[in-house]
Amino acid sequence: MKLTEGKGVDLLLDVAGGSGMNQSVAATKASGRIAQIGFLTGQTVELNLMPLIFRQTTLRGIAVAPRSSFDRMNAFLNVVP
Repeated sequence: MKLTEGKGVDLLLDVAGGSGMNQSVAATKASGRIAQIGFLTGQTVELNLMPLIFRQTTLRGIAVAPRSSFDRMNAFLNVVP
């Protein structure tokens, strides 16, 4: 929230999942979106639905390729301006 001066983000890309999901919801602005791309810290979570509902946050699961493809993508993004 510090980076957005307390406003929250429009779109949050979450690769961790697990216990950080509630923090992800808290980091979005009203009508923000969360793209759940992975679950490095766990596949299950106890999610507090009140902030999700009141912020009108959209949560979308996205299936991706293996970790090796993710690593190659990050290496590419680090070189491309």
